[in-house]
Amino acid sequence: MKTELVLIRHGETYWNKENKFQGIGESHLTDLGIRQAQAAAKALTGEHFDAVYASPLIRAKKTAEIITGGLDSPSRIVFDGELVEWRLGIFEGLSITEIKERFPEEYVHFSARDPDYVIPEGESSRQRYERAIGCLQRIADKHPGERLLVITHRGILDSVIRRIMFVPLDRLIAYSQFNCGLNTIEIDGDTWRLLTWGDARHLAGADGEHGA
Repeated sequence: MKTELVLIRHGETYWNKENKFQGIGESHLTDLGIRQAQAAAKALTGEHFDAVYASPLIRAKKTAEIITGGLDSPSRIVFDGELVEWRLGIFEGLSITEIKERFPEEYVHFSARDPDYVIPEGESSRQRYERAIGCLQRIADKHPGERLLVITHRGILDSVIRRIMFVPLDRLIAYSQFNCGLNTIEIDGDTWRLLTWGDARHLAGADGEHGA
């Protein structure tokens, strides 16, 4: 049975604004990030979801709490540790310039896009991909025929679009992924389908540039 998942990236954070790598490091929502979450809540007001899942990282947790306020959905949010952002280890909390200065050798390996390069104290892009896809497949299998809301991170959504479009992990892809944009997929067994991607119309009043 088909399971529909509405996937939402968290609102803008201070580290987003400062162009720092976040990973599983904790950075709070900015005022703009809060407005983005409120705009997503308004866009989804009255819609029904059979379950709500979210990453336990503070930026996703806060976004989920804001969005679920006006929904026809269970009041309890299930926080799943497998929905966290790409674990970026020693790069977390640093800008690209800072990473190049402090960890030049590691940055060279990272920028080469080797799917199996494990960032020290972090994970490889393949590990992130397998974790993200495995988690969402598990959640969908648990809710056949239902409609779910999932609040997560850019790295998880990158894994999703690669799974659906069959894009290799070592290949760059150009696509929009707005903070609090709406992305809808359908999972039917091992078949994944894209329904909508990067819908940011509801963010026009909150942020003319749709976040970062």
